[in-house]
Amino acid sequence: MTKCRITGDELLLRPLAEADLPLIVKWSGDEEINLLTDNAYPKTLDAAVEWFAEISANRQARAMLICLRDGTPIGNLELAEISWRTGEAEVRIRIGERELWDQGWGAEALNLLFEIAFVKMRLESLYLRVYTFNQRAIRCYSKVGFRPRGRICYGLEGEEKRELLLMTIKKKQYLRLKESA
Repeated sequence: MTKCRITGDELLLRPLAEADLPLIVKWSGDEEINLLTDNAYPKTLDAAVEWFAEISANRQARAMLICLRDGTPIGNLELAEISWRTGEAEVRIRIGERELWDQGWGAEALNLLFEIAFVKMRLESLYLRVYTFNQRAIRCYSKVGFRPRGRICYGLEGEEKRELLLMTIKKKQYLRLKESA
């Protein structure tokens, strides 16, 4: 688990702690959040404890809590599938407090994550997957520098087909954006 804690203008990122698991479960109780995150997070406290133990022991994952500067938790993010050899990792993010959507918190949290991933962890590239119908998230990701890389369409026979947009940002892109800001 990363020990990195970083503070921005309005937010801070800190390592996820076991005491935060009730929030993870609470946010997983929201049907729209589950749809947007593909039901990726645990829905019971027992499942959350198991999930947290797995992430904490996994060298290829980092989990963080997104908080307002006063410490109020508003969401979580992960670096998953970290490949130390190639310097790549997958980003997963959610703002769990719906009343705080569309206020720029995701963009600030991602910019803080870039500092951790590209500067402290020395990764070279981050990628994510987002449903093409999630235009709010796509705008956020584009705003901070992620660029489309490809699309995946999937679904089992008889199921509704879903399309994912793959997006990526390279360390050098992030550094250029940071310099021009």
